[in-house]
Amino acid sequence: NKEEILKFFNFHGMAPPNAFIVVEGYHYKTRTESVNGSNSTRRERCVDFYYNIDITGFIYPFGKVSMARNKKTAYKPVGLLLEEYLADRNMMKSLQLKKKLFWDANSLCKLVHRYIRELGWRNNLRVVHRVSNTSVRVAANYRLSRMYD
Repeated sequence: NKEEILKFFNFHGMAPPNAFIVVEGYHYKTRTESVNGSNSTRRERCVDFYYNIDITGFIYPFGKVSMARNKKTAYKPVGLLLEEYLADRNMMKSLQLKKKLFWDANSLCKLVHRYIRELGWRNNLRVVHRVSNTSVRVAANYRLSRMYD
């Protein structure tokens, strides 16, 4: 029923996505190998440090399911979308809640990058933002639709 699906989305949608800042410092080495009298040179990437910083605790863990968009139409109220979902006889039907973070991840990565440079690191540096656990899916109770996962 419509209320149960909405409760499911609200409950599972409240868990924030897992967010990380990945920081990697590295350099390249050139290696020369001799195989059967022939020299070959290859460039090898050497990781000096790797940090996977969990920033999930900084995410405000509350949200609300309020509007939804069908691929074919504009935004629809969630109640109407749930009614359409329940009326649909398609055995492969599913609904998906996508969690979005509203913050400037690029600025955070630049801040971390600048701080490491100020500490004196001059070799290659990679700072990226990664997010997981960003969707919740409800599917029809058919064996065929469960194969999707």
